[in-house]
Amino acid sequence: NLYGNDIISAMSSYYKLFALGMGDGGNDDFVAWVEPHEFFHRKRMGTTVSAPVYDRSVTPHLFLGVVAIDAYMEALERILGEDAMSSNMLQRFVDLSTARCPKIELAECQLDALRF
Repeated sequence: NLYGNDIISAMSSYYKLFALGMGDGGNDDFVAWVEPHEFFHRKRMGTTVSAPVYDRSVTPHLFLGVVAIDAYMEALERILGEDAMSSNMLQRFVDLSTARCPKIELAECQLDALRF
């Protein structure tokens, strides 16, 4: 077992691999919308939209982080004129989201850099 019981190191390596693969051209404009849920701090319904950020001026693309924003459902209801809990609203999130299983194509040297 490479990592023993060190789950943090094991997952860290997985996320590095995932982030590196998300930076290639097949995953441009990746955006994910989260199904509406209750925000813990205000007990109000909302959603989150997020996208990874890369420096695409270098090869391989360098993962910089994630940008995300929370929005209350009542604000979206006012803007879109739709009940937040309706199936139409949920379908709008599905239609807006480009989240999909990413296509990860890494060069052998990129994989070796993660292994060692």
